[in-house]
Amino acid sequence: MKPELVLILFILLIIVARLFYKPVKKNSHAGSNYSRLNSVGFNIYNETRNFTLAATSLTGDFESPFPREEQHIISPGGETGFQVETSTCPNLYSCVGKAIATFSILNSQNVSEGTVIITMEYTETIWYSVDAKMTADVSGPVAAVTSKRYVEIRNL
Repeated sequence: MKPELVLILFILLIIVARLFYKPVKKNSHAGSNYSRLNSVGFNIYNETRNFTLAATSLTGDFESPFPREEQHIISPGGETGFQVETSTCPNLYSCVGKAIATFSILNSQNVSEGTVIITMEYTETIWYSVDAKMTADVSGPVAAVTSKRYVEIRNL
């Protein structure tokens, strides 16, 4: 078979696969997160000794049902999680999703001492490969340690 024909058939396969690509739901029993092939879970851990993180804004491609701020108050030593789903497909072989969670850093008197803005990004290809990324922008008396799918908020 000629290399040109193989290349053309491969390109056609990608196009056809993308046209008929429909993610299938899949339960994940590891932990409390529910995952689908077109969403990924992100976790936020409050490793501080004396600060509570209270969500003040949630925007972007969160999985339905859309989370509410009052559901995401993280006490010292606590954690919360979000599911982010793909929402746009900029090309034939990948889809992306992005969500932003803003938290107020509250001291023991419930006075805000700063903010943490956490960005969660997720890319999935038609070959089911997943690339996840979390970043944190902190202003206040804490520091953030990030990974691909979690962030730890710690005392300075």
